[in-house]
Amino acid sequence: MEEWIGYNREASAEAVEPAGSERPLAVEKAEEPAVTVAASADRSVAVALPPGKLFYTIGEVAAMFNVNTSLIRFWDKEFEVISPNRNRKGNRLFTPTDVAYFHKIYHWVKEEGYTLQGAKEKLKAKPLVADSAEEELLQRLHRVRKFLTDLKESL
Repeated sequence: MEEWIGYNREASAEAVEPAGSERPLAVEKAEEPAVTVAASADRSVAVALPPGKLFYTIGEVAAMFNVNTSLIRFWDKEFEVISPNRNRKGNRLFTPTDVAYFHKIYHWVKEEGYTLQGAKEKLKAKPLVADSAEEELLQRLHRVRKFLTDLKESL
């Protein structure tokens, strides 16, 4: 569906149309984001995946972490645990497990300052499956902390 909006072009030496004339532009309505991303003051990123979705494109994954798609492709090549499926065109389709690995890698590399080699070693030492209970506990603690800080600010 398209919406029509108009704008007033400023008068300039290059303008062919007189100042104040309106020209309609076609603007497509943006779809709702497929994921919810929350960034806190300490630059940590929390990603909430929509329920029922089986695969995510490289663009969706890059948008979740606010990074370029080239970084996602690079991490895909560097980390063996990430193994996206590919469609007939050859596009990468990431599973929610792959996205969870990206979340861990992003946290270690971008937030904690690990090198790629350090993140690889930490990933081998602590696989994602063993980390899920600890991660859930950390997420709960972050929510409680946010609630308490919001409560303190409201007083």
